[in-house]
Amino acid sequence: MTNMMTGKGRFQLDYRGEILVGEATRAPGEDRAGIANAYGDRGTNCTYRMTTPFQGAGTCSMSTGAQYQVHLGS
Repeated sequence: MTNMMTGKGRFQLDYRGEILVGEATRAPGEDRAGIANAYGDRGTNCTYRMTTPFQGAGTCSMSTGAQYQVHLGS
């Protein structure tokens, strides 16, 4: 993930061999919550909450109906 320092970030991830590219945006008025969208051959939508400026967790839903948890940061 690349933090643009504007409340937005860009990211790329490999999900089961599919490269998804997307952008994350903080929710208005929220320091730690936001929404991320990624695109590839299939789409995915994610919501997340940051627990520190560098780490967070969330849930993603694929267009196929699959759902999974995500962890951001190291």
